[in-house]
Amino acid sequence: MRLPHTFPFRFVDRAVDGRGVVRVSADSWWLRGAMPCLPVTLLAEAVAQSAALVLAPAAPEPPRLVLAAIERAIVARPPSPGDDCDIHVEVLNRFGGLVRVRGIVRVGDADVGEAIVVLAAG
Repeated sequence: MRLPHTFPFRFVDRAVDGRGVVRVSADSWWLRGAMPCLPVTLLAEAVAQSAALVLAPAAPEPPRLVLAAIERAIVARPPSPGDDCDIHVEVLNRFGGLVRVRGIVRVGDADVGEAIVVLAAG
């Protein structure tokens, strides 16, 4: 996996068939506290990490994509412990070193969130 992130800020467990997979465990750090849920900003980061993995070329040193902007992010239903979140990434636009992507977060057949983010080659 070619992400600069390490625990606890790496959310994507793996990339499979053009999508990122995030496994939510009972000891996930964002589930601790008075309001256990996946904050919308962390959902946007998970979409950005998934896009970076899915869009990275197979070259030995692909350009690193970093989150540059969050255009929109919505959490319809927070994922629960035991959920496998599939993040389906779609490229909306490219402009030079910028890539605008939309990520749909699904648990099973239900859409639980969506984010549109801009990534920059860094």
